[in-house]
Amino acid sequence: MRPITKLPRLLRPAPSRHGSSASSERWTARATRDPFTKEAQLKGYKSRAAMKLIEMNQKHKLFSAGMTVVDLGYAPGSWMQVALENIAPRGRILGVDIIPALPARGASTIQGNFTCPGVQASIRRFLSDPERGRLRNSQIFRDGEAAEEDVQEASRGYIERERMLGGEAHGEGHASVDVVLSDMSEPWPIVEGMWKASLSAPYRMMNTSGIRVRDHVGSIDLCNAALLFCIDVLKPGGSFVCKFYQGPEDRLLRNRLDAVFERVVQDKPLASRQESRENYFVALRRRARVDKAEVMKMPWTDEAVE
Repeated sequence: MRPITKLPRLLRPAPSRHGSSASSERWTARATRDPFTKEAQLKGYKSRAAMKLIEMNQKHKLFSAGMTVVDLGYAPGSWMQVALENIAPRGRILGVDIIPALPARGASTIQGNFTCPGVQASIRRFLSDPERGRLRNSQIFRDGEAAEEDVQEASRGYIERERMLGGEAHGEGHASVDVVLSDMSEPWPIVEGMWKASLSAPYRMMNTSGIRVRDHVGSIDLCNAALLFCIDVLKPGGSFVCKFYQGPEDRLLRNRLDAVFERVVQDKPLASRQESRENYFVALRRRARVDKAEVMKMPWTDEAVE
């Protein structure tokens, strides 16, 4: 009698509609055990990524009241929530993402591919009005979020900071942003599930492909695009945080950051899983005068820029 090498069709397990059920179960089990996931849920953040930015802000003092923040790759919005908590009551934040996602209350968003010139033009138009995206005093009073004297003090601090660090004082009238955050990853193309592209249930593009070289190079390209944007819009003294996946071009990106900022730190928050190649550059105190053309034509050597 021949041995059975294949189960009859009726006895085979039905294919999962959502891919590998085993991997989904492993992911769910890990998430339920993860203390950062639990803490993020308890505090009302949209994802555990909030805990990464909270730690980096505690270390590097990125935010203060009244700031203007641009959040690149903001979906689902946990970094946006953390930033808003720290720049209230008169701060403003603009989130940009290629997919639609419901923003945190008080934030403004643009849906589109950040690397497209038209999307960046829309961002600059938004930033050109210093009051656009800010809560007015009447809104703050109505919502009970701040007393009148607190709002006036925050406004005075904002105006003074604009005067001291703003573009006109340094001959850079376009510089209006205090912090640029980039949590972008090169997305996989959408091949199914586009019906989920809604604010309440957005289609989630994958962050990594599993191919280390591809993920690394894609992340470095996005960091370079965000850095060029920083040179255009970030105030002298401003800060930049960008995510990248480790690889041979880390040092090359670091050289450019050193040319634009006074201090650059490579950071891996505790909430970033140890097995992940995800890392962050935290760049502090943008230099007052930076020649973008010189930065981009720098020799890509392994020697740090002095």
